[in-house]
Amino acid sequence: MNSQLISIVIPVYNVEEFFHQCVNSIISQSYTNIEIILVDDGSTDTSGKLCDEYSKLDSRIKVIHQKNAGLSAARNKGLELVTGDYIWFVDSDDWIAEDALKILNFELKKSKAEIVTFSNFQYIETSKTTKDNFINKKSELIDGKTFITSGYKLEIAPWIYVYQRDFLVKNNISFREDIKIHEDEFFLLDCFSKVNKIICIEDRLYYHRIRANSLMRSNRIDDKVYSFSEAISLCVANKKKYLFNDFWSKKQFHYQLMFYSLYFKNNVANSKQLFNKVKKIKVDYLSDDNMKLRLLKIIHNNSFSLFKYYILRN
Repeated sequence: MNSQLISIVIPVYNVEEFFHQCVNSIISQSYTNIEIILVDDGSTDTSGKLCDEYSKLDSRIKVIHQKNAGLSAARNKGLELVTGDYIWFVDSDDWIAEDALKILNFELKKSKAEIVTFSNFQYIETSKTTKDNFINKKSELIDGKTFITSGYKLEIAPWIYVYQRDFLVKNNISFREDIKIHEDEFFLLDCFSKVNKIICIEDRLYYHRIRANSLMRSNRIDDKVYSFSEAISLCVANKKKYLFNDFWSKKQFHYQLMFYSLYFKNNVANSKQLFNKVKKIKVDYLSDDNMKLRLLKIIHNNSFSLFKYYILRN
């Protein structure tokens, strides 16, 4: 089976402690037809120097140094430079499994998928323990709506998906640099609302490191509630600019609501607090108060099945 070029984009910022494990896990892969884009986002430790050292050792590595502009900007810079058939965004404190690229090449070549997702491990840095994050439902090619509404395991992290470059370019998909809270969700929402060919595989291909500071951030309910309400407010505030030009754009707003509902269903303990926040948002485009009330009821009950029904009916 012929190989295809896989581009790996790694934003780098002050990760000298974990950098070697990340890059070594990639350059040691049995599958070698790759390019690695290291985007040093203004690191103040030795991370930038390490990037340059690796580029001298391996011609497949390209390094970009830029002033600190944030994770989304770093990923977008890598996205501008890649030349591969497929793109994988890897976090610089994580690492990939042995033969991960060989497995991905086989599955992508066989399926011609626009997006592939896979199982992974979570590595808890504080306890040095590993948690199996297994996708329990393998799929043939499906579209984004089926993926969200049919019980597949939804992960809100760009690194758990590999993307066809032509798909991202054709649909003008990139990371929103103006969004500073949970910006990954906006990127993935854009992908899921446009993808026609996504495949799930069971192989565990990625190790995601969870550090103490990331655990602290992820457990703050205030941040999650704010992120949800901010996302809906943003959609509504910009409706004339880019959201409601046609039916599909209105439908995309429904996806936004369902997407966040599913996320917070699994992550937010106090749904009443979320309900009260969302209730204050003015959703002017809704045709009547009953529609808004139905949406609020769904959010209040954390009901994914009701949300799925709502999406399929609208």
